[in-house]
Amino acid sequence: MASHSQKIILLALILAIAVPISKCGEEESSRRLEDLCSETNRSSDCRNILKSNWNRFNLSDDRAVVELAIAKSKEIYDGIYRHHLDSGDERLKSKYLSCAINYYDANCNLEMARRTLDFDEFPDITGDVDDVEEKVMSCWREFREESLDPGRARDSGEEIGLYLEMIRAAAGRVPLEEVEALI
Repeated sequence: MASHSQKIILLALILAIAVPISKCGEEESSRRLEDLCSETNRSSDCRNILKSNWNRFNLSDDRAVVELAIAKSKEIYDGIYRHHLDSGDERLKSKYLSCAINYYDANCNLEMARRTLDFDEFPDITGDVDDVEEKVMSCWREFREESLDPGRARDSGEEIGLYLEMIRAAAGRVPLEEVEALI
């Protein structure tokens, strides 16, 4: 039977070996995501988004940016719909409802993009991403001239735009990664 000190030494050795191995995979994922962000027009904003969501999503796969976009789009939808319900101004209420419907449709398109990425060997999700962008831009145009926008619908369009850039960059890389895996 091993003594208490031998058990502690064995545990310390296991941890000393396991921690660097797990860090190695994390560093590789971090490097890949850094490369992904460099393919967007707002790379520092992209890095901030990925860093703040590192533990929330499995970011070892570039496809996780679709999950990030879905979560952000749902968050925006919830906020805009809440402003529709809470607004006392009928004109704003109507605009927020229109935007909420657009974001709901955008969420459906993002879900379709995710399914395409999950099941298609060489995915082409540009149509889904373009549809999302059109829905978001429609909402942005709705509030373009509006000085009063407590729901930040106008700002949300710019915010989700970065996620769409990230998806486009990731989608462009997915087939290359799958081809490299086959070699």
